[in-house]
Amino acid sequence: MQYFVQTLGCQMNFSDSDRISSLLESNNFTLASRIDLADLVVFNTCGIRQSSEYRAFGLIHNLRKKNPNVFIVVTGCLAQRKDVLRKMEKKVNLFLPINKILNLPQLIKSNALDQKQNTYKPQEKSETNETESQELIEYLSINPKYSNREVAFVPIMTGCNNFCSYCVVPYARGREISRSPEEIFKEIENLAKRGYKKITLLGQNVNSYFYKPSSDFSTLESARVNFSILLDFLAKSFPKIIFGFISSHPKDFSEELMHVIAQNKNISREIHLPLQSGSDKILKAMNRPYTQKHYLGLVEKARQIITGAEFTTDVIVGFPGETEEDFLKTKKVFEKVNYNEAYINKYSPRPTASAYSLGDPIPLETKKKREKILRKLIKQKTTNLKN
Repeated sequence: MQYFVQTLGCQMNFSDSDRISSLLESNNFTLASRIDLADLVVFNTCGIRQSSEYRAFGLIHNLRKKNPNVFIVVTGCLAQRKDVLRKMEKKVNLFLPINKILNLPQLIKSNALDQKQNTYKPQEKSETNETESQELIEYLSINPKYSNREVAFVPIMTGCNNFCSYCVVPYARGREISRSPEEIFKEIENLAKRGYKKITLLGQNVNSYFYKPSSDFSTLESARVNFSILLDFLAKSFPKIIFGFISSHPKDFSEELMHVIAQNKNISREIHLPLQSGSDKILKAMNRPYTQKHYLGLVEKARQIITGAEFTTDVIVGFPGETEEDFLKTKKVFEKVNYNEAYINKYSPRPTASAYSLGDPIPLETKKKREKILRKLIKQKTTNLKN
């Protein structure tokens, strides 16, 4: 049987897709050269933005129309959304959460599916203990089929506990669960042997990584490993590899982490630090527990500690209630920080996120105008660097 994996969304999804490909090939599936030639197509979906959601719907619709017999699996952010299940149940054979992807080969081979609703139903439990939490990220232990031969993405955790009001990640991915340092070390050790020179550590909130190692992993002396300890350990263990990390949260961007970056020359000086908004009012509405002053203070302190520190960011324009005055505060931060790059998203309401009830009152043209202003600032820096 030939397979094809169509990936939408963030680097974490692409990393997950590398594992899905490896899982399928270890079970005698072969990669199809094109999506329309595959017997099995896995859509690894993103629900962070409405545009990604619509793209997934369009791709699935067109594929089903072109090939009525193809077996379609939806995983990723949209796999557990009830509205998506209702909308796509006649076009999708199986909705499978990413943390249950290890079951995919057996489900296909045995056809042990609920044909009425086309969704895998694990036993629901009200509480999750530590052992069960690790079972939820068991799929990360799959040895990936790396799609990039020069740069590797290595997930060190998944999930999020922050519940930003615009975001669906805690609902799609669940609460934060960190991989063991042993497992992360072994994956990077394998990459080092294969000659990889650049590795990006991944997590929805990567710098909130926290793990209590088992006693048999004596390389780490600390009884409890936070992100700073892990990053320092990896950088020193693999001095020929350049390490980066995404995505971080300002509330967890500690001075300890800044010093770790400063002390290890093989940690990238380009730091991704999402802003989302420069307005304290909007940040509060987004449930982002910091202020503009605090954010700029972090940037200033990082530049004092880390020689050559540069920044990239994420920002949302047009969040409900964002006035022109609020937007100008975001513009002010862009001018002060002078970002290398910014991923600018026009706000779209996401089902299950708490801000969904606020609607989408800011006109699209206003969002486009604000996006254009911020992109111009990024372009100006790029132009200045070239000159």
